[in-house]
Amino acid sequence: MPKKDLYKHLVVTDDCGNTSAVYTQVITITDNTAPGWTTVAEFLDRTVECSEIQGLSDAQALFPVASDLCDGDVSDIVKTSGAYVPSVGCAQEGPIQTLGL
Repeated sequence: MPKKDLYKHLVVTDDCGNTSAVYTQVITITDNTAPGWTTVAEFLDRTVECSEIQGLSDAQALFPVASDLCDGDVSDIVKTSGAYVPSVGCAQEGPIQTLGL
């Protein structure tokens, strides 16, 4: 649970120039909410012919977008390409699953 403390130091002075001791307010900011995917599930899914080398390359290059309420830059997505899983009855056909973490 990442947290950040924000310190606010206040003093008050009256009309005669008397100044109070410093009053310190501590505001603790926490981030307990996980980032979420902005890209709709299945939006990046593609079907390509096995002979379409460029199509396969283009499909693998697609990347989802994420957002976070506290972190304006969540572009540090770790992309892990999965293994090719041949379909039963047709070894030239099957999915490649890519995980974005």
